[in-house]
Amino acid sequence: MFFILNPLVCGCLASLVIFGLNQGSTFAQLPVTQLGTVFPPGGTVGTEFEVDVIDGTDLDELSGLVFSSPGIQQIDHPDPHSNPRKFRVKIAPDVPAGYHSVRAEGRFGVSNARMFRVEQIPVHSLQESDWKNNEPVTIDINTAYYSRCESGGDIDEFQVELQQNQQYQIRVNCLALDSRMNPTVEVYGPNGRRIAFARQIGDQDPLLNFTATQAGTYKIRIYDFLFQNSTAHLYRLVIANWKIPTQIQPPVFSTAAELKFHGTIAEENSESIDLQNLTNDSGHPLLSGFINPREMLVDRQVVRLSPQDKQSFLTSLPVINTPILAEVEPNNEVAQSQQITLPANVTGRFDDATDVDRYLFDVNKGETIWLQVFAERDGKILDPFVQLEHVSKDDKGNEIVKSIPVPDDLTTNLVPNVFDTVTDDIDFKTVAPEEGQFRVSIRNRYAVTGKRQLAPYRLQISTPQPEFQVYAFTHPHVVGNTTIDTPSGCIMRRGGTTSLQVIVNRIQGFDQGVVVEAPHPPPGVRIPAILIPPGEQTGELILYSAQDASPGFSELQLIAKPYNPSLKEQSEADSKSITVLPVSIVWKAAGNMPAVSRQGHSLVVTVLGESDSIQPELTQSQLFHHVCQSQLFWHPLQVKRLADYADKVTLKVDGLDKNAKITATAPEIAKESSESLIHFQFATDAKVGWHTCSIHGETQINYVRNPELLARTQKQYDDANAALETDKKEQTSLEQLVKKLDTDLKSGTAEKEKQQVEIKKQDETIARLKQELTGLETQLAAATEEAAKTPLMESLKQKQDEITKSENDKSNLMKQVQELDKTIQMNQLELTKQQKNLTDTQTRVKTSQTNLDNLKKSLDKVKNDQKPKALKQDELYDRLVFQVHKAPLSLALKSGKEVTLKRGESQEIEVEIKREGEQKYPVELTATIPPGVSGISWQAVSLSPEENTAKLKLTAAPEATAGTHPLSTIRVTTDQDGQTLHIDATLTIKVE
Repeated sequence: MFFILNPLVCGCLASLVIFGLNQGSTFAQLPVTQLGTVFPPGGTVGTEFEVDVIDGTDLDELSGLVFSSPGIQQIDHPDPHSNPRKFRVKIAPDVPAGYHSVRAEGRFGVSNARMFRVEQIPVHSLQESDWKNNEPVTIDINTAYYSRCESGGDIDEFQVELQQNQQYQIRVNCLALDSRMNPTVEVYGPNGRRIAFARQIGDQDPLLNFTATQAGTYKIRIYDFLFQNSTAHLYRLVIANWKIPTQIQPPVFSTAAELKFHGTIAEENSESIDLQNLTNDSGHPLLSGFINPREMLVDRQVVRLSPQDKQSFLTSLPVINTPILAEVEPNNEVAQSQQITLPANVTGRFDDATDVDRYLFDVNKGETIWLQVFAERDGKILDPFVQLEHVSKDDKGNEIVKSIPVPDDLTTNLVPNVFDTVTDDIDFKTVAPEEGQFRVSIRNRYAVTGKRQLAPYRLQISTPQPEFQVYAFTHPHVVGNTTIDTPSGCIMRRGGTTSLQVIVNRIQGFDQGVVVEAPHPPPGVRIPAILIPPGEQTGELILYSAQDASPGFSELQLIAKPYNPSLKEQSEADSKSITVLPVSIVWKAAGNMPAVSRQGHSLVVTVLGESDSIQPELTQSQLFHHVCQSQLFWHPLQVKRLADYADKVTLKVDGLDKNAKITATAPEIAKESSESLIHFQFATDAKVGWHTCSIHGETQINYVRNPELLARTQKQYDDANAALETDKKEQTSLEQLVKKLDTDLKSGTAEKEKQQVEIKKQDETIARLKQELTGLETQLAAATEEAAKTPLMESLKQKQDEITKSENDKSNLMKQVQELDKTIQMNQLELTKQQKNLTDTQTRVKTSQTNLDNLKKSLDKVKNDQKPKALKQDELYDRLVFQVHKAPLSLALKSGKEVTLKRGESQEIEVEIKREGEQKYPVELTATIPPGVSGISWQAVSLSPEENTAKLKLTAAPEATAGTHPLSTIRVTTDQDGQTLHIDATLTIKVE
């Protein structure tokens, strides 16, 4: 056993389960992960590839895929909150080829299983898009192709180049892939004519063996026989130039002989080829293919065989513990009857449609013989017809032949429409009327030809060898649309329950009880052993989760052992345990079609982190209760309320035989109460024998599917809104900054223009002054007198000073313009930068606003989806087994069935008993009062074997519970064959 914690489940909060609703509730199962289809459903050893979870139910927050072999692993780990559907898978080189299992793991546990094939040959997965322009897809031999027929009328066509005179085998697998497809395959030669055809018959997928009469391009067409296509219509196609034998000899796995296997292609009457036995136990469950419930009725061994220098293949063979005896022809005529000795395990076959095989063996008078013919249970398609004759001789030596009735079919159906086990096989016992011989004649009622002409069977004859097998499959809570045949993982919530349906196959008259138990339950899970009583075939094994159980999943192994209820202590030698075989429900019943079920790989149990609403409190469990006709039996039931659940719990008792005359009364558990007293009234003529029942609790709850999703989505929205507000603030700041930069740029440009005007004015002033200077210089040059020169020189100096000043002013202005140019350029660059930032921010704001709007829609949807939904939930709380004994005496109340007691006073109850038959034995007379009633006492009265009447004094104490107490009894107790029996007469006590 292994236990794996689920970090996703471990971290989740308990879903809200709050007060119940009186109106608007609907029956529904709380969500559990259910896997529909994965694609591709297999791959080649040593390769990596992607597996897609195509469909299913409640596939929320998948964290990955779980395989039955540790060598097949998921190598990527996508965020479960992203609801991934594709996962990267790697198959180690040492994983054995064959059928393993895959499950999906998600928020609501580990799902039911689907087949997953590991190949030795290359694998290609094909999608509809691979068929282009309605042209066939070209394929290679010795390669596996996985595909699907998804839509109505879908026909997949392939083409392959084949060599002349080469033998080929076409295999189409669907059942073994848990596919819904009823496959049909057609082969067309190079000339366009159809040369071969096959379809699924019973539980055998199409297989074609043919020889290519000419080289060229052959076409293969595959489609569903009824064109009922869907994503679940998977198939596997292989065309190989080596053939898997259709018949294996010996067709059984004998533990009492050294086995050498060989095989033939039946329809070709080919020569036998030797097969290497490569069987090697990998320590992990491995299947050879689809094993239906009828085939599970016999012990089987998966064997790996291989023709010399060819690929190996798996087959599932029945296991026997005696040597193998082969049929010897000719044995068609009475005089040719093959003499055998018991015990005998004969492997035979019908060589043609009229073949009759006869066998003869000695018997003693009164000897019990069990005769079985295995065909469908061995996976063969034939209907054996058996004639049994007793042959003896009279005093004169004349042969006396007496026909012995033979039941035609094995009609025991363990779980109809779910685990169907009705077969055309023969299985019965008979007793030799005289010393002599039994002659067995076997023929095939189908009387077919062709590839089923060489039909094998197995004849097993011995004295009775009682034994049993036990199977188990997940029993989902049957509520709403969920039925017992709904494929489901074994999933429970903290404090809650789940159950497994256990099935017993009783072989060769096995009539004991069977105890089923889990020697190593998962941590935090209790699994009380159950008894499936003699004569019964099914029972429910209840799993109880502790309130603080660790979330995660683990494999669960169950064992079963015989149990003789008549023994107080079970013998170790007689109680040897066997392993319970897992059953996988593949598809639930639909229309007129029963459910599809098969042998599974393992049982897997998941504990979710969510809390259930009600936790049944386990009492000291008993395998069964001895009760007697007329007895009143009380069964207290206590529960613990979880997750603030305070509403009532409606109890119901199911499973009792309506004709058993057993009345069960199960009062509801009132609001905020935590207990109920269930009572069973066994009538005086209640049916003697074994009876089982289940106690269910019905609650009305409000359930929030995924509160963490709501919290995450709200946080995403809040974070996005906060980010948007930050971006908006940044946008506003940038808009202000850009506006300021633009203003500053415009102001600087205007100032520059103003300075440039001033520079121009200075240029004009300087030009004017220079012109005036030139004029003064001319006047100075023309002046002759010193008196005239002096003022001119002063004027000339003044002009020069003015020019210098103007040039200095101009220079200063030009420097200012240069500074302004730098500032303008810097402002322009900054403006361009901030304009880009603003544009980016505006784009981001727009995108964030769109994202926020989408998140708002998602949030609104999540809020709507995560509103508490009113559900009516049904869970299994307990299972009771009763052995009802015949009352050895009758009890009558001579003083009446009602008595009034005043507090502090007493009353005598006169009774009379009548013992059955001539037996005389002592008894004890007492009383019982309903649980919860106090203050009423009595003193037991012993009656000798000769006494038949007595008086029992009842006394009411001053503090006795007042009121009418109708479920009181006067009780007679006696020991019969070591068993204490109670015989009750109901009495109503009124305390005043």
